[in-house]
Amino acid sequence: ADTAASAPGPMLAVSGSCSGRTWDQVRAALDAGWVGVALGPEAVGQATAAYAAGRDVVLFSAQGGAVGTPVDVSGDLAAAVRACGSVRPVPRLLVCGGDTSGRVLQHLGALSLEIVAAPWGNAPLLRVAGGEIDGTEVVVKGGQVGGVDLFEQVRRGR
Repeated sequence: ADTAASAPGPMLAVSGSCSGRTWDQVRAALDAGWVGVALGPEAVGQATAAYAAGRDVVLFSAQGGAVGTPVDVSGDLAAAVRACGSVRPVPRLLVCGGDTSGRVLQHLGALSLEIVAAPWGNAPLLRVAGGEIDGTEVVVKGGQVGGVDLFEQVRRGR
C-alpha cells in the first residue's frame, strides 16, 4: 500500500545515526513540537516522562556529522523503547541508523518484520513479530534516507 494511517498515539523515535540528514530530520521534528532527548545518563527517564505525558519523543545519540570511533548505542536505545513501553503502548516506532536499527530490534527480541505499507519510499512501515514489541509498527531508516519531514510523515501517516 502507498498509504498509512496516522500513528494511534504518541510517536517514539530513537536514533543512533550520525548522519547530517538524520540530524536535519530530528531538528524538523523538534520544530514540529516533538520532545528531543540527547542520549546520556538521564535520557531514559526524560524520554519516558515525556512519552508518559503523551508527547512525541525523539531520543538521539548524535547531532549530525559526528566523527571518531563508532559507539554501539543500540542497547541504550532499546532500553529507552522498553522503558517508554512500560508506561504506555508504543504503537509506532521510528528507529534511525542503518547498523543501529537492526541491533535495536535484536535487543528487543524481534523475530521478523512484515511490510505493511511503503508510503515513504525506502523507509517502509513494518509490523514486528515476536519479542517485547510484538505487533508494533516500526520504520527503520538508514542515515541518509527520507525527506527532512520524515518523522512527521511517519506520525501523521500518508
